[in-house]
Amino acid sequence: MLGRRAYQLEADKVTLLEARTSELEQQLEERVATLTMKAEREALMVELGKQIRTALNVHDIIDITAQELPTLLRCDRVMVGRLTTQNGIDSLEVIDGTETEDSEDLGVYLSLNEVGLDRAWVQRYTMGEQCVVMKSTGCENCPPMIDGLDAAMRAKVVMPIVVDKSLWGLLIVQA
Repeated sequence: MLGRRAYQLEADKVTLLEARTSELEQQLEERVATLTMKAEREALMVELGKQIRTALNVHDIIDITAQELPTLLRCDRVMVGRLTTQNGIDSLEVIDGTETEDSEDLGVYLSLNEVGLDRAWVQRYTMGEQCVVMKSTGCENCPPMIDGLDAAMRAKVVMPIVVDKSLWGLLIVQA
C-alpha cells in the first residue's frame, strides 16, 4: 500500500514536471519570437536611418520613408504629405510608397482645398492632433481627405510632422 502511494506520488511529480517543462518551453518560444521581431524592427530602423542619412535631398528622404515604413509598421501603405506652395497655391505634395521607382513624378500636388485641409485643420495638426479612422468605428472628426476607408482598408492613421512648431507635413498610414 505504501509502495503504491509512493509510486503514485512519483508519477504525479513527473506529470507536474512535464507540464511545467512544456509551459516553460512555450514561454521561451514566445519570448524568442518577441525578441526576434524586436531585433528585425530595430534592424529595419537602423537601415532606414542609414538610407535617410545618405540621402541629400528632401525628396529622396521622403521617398525612402514612404517606401520603407510599410515593412517596419507592417501596414499596407504609407504616404508622406508635405505642405508646400505650388504655382502660388498652398498644396500638399503627396509621395506614395507604393509608387514604382520608374516614376518620374516624385509626388502629386493637391491644393489644400481639394483635400479639405483648411487652416483650422492645419492648426489642429500643428498642435499634435492625430486622426485615426477604423473600419469598425469610423471617424466623426476628420478632414474630408481622411474620413472614409477604401473597401480593402481596415484603418487609416494620420500623424502630423511638426518642425520648429510649424506643420511640415503629414504621415498617412493605411492598413
